Amino acid sequence: GADIISVAELTTKLFADAKAAGVSEHEIEEEIGSAYDAILAAIVGLEDSGKSD
Repeated sequence: GADIISVAELTTKLFADAKAAGVSEHEIEEEIGSAYDAILAAIVGLEDSGKSD
C-alpha cells in the first residue's frame, strides 16, 4: 500500500505543479479541502477497488 511518505511527496508535487501553472495552494484547498486527505482517499479507493469480495 501507499505509505505516508509517498502521499506527502505527491502533495508536494501537486502544489509545485499548481504553482507553475499559476494556481495557489489556497485555491486548491478552497476547492477540495485538504489536498493530502484527497490524495490519500484516492489511493485508498484505488487499493479497495482491486480487492474482491
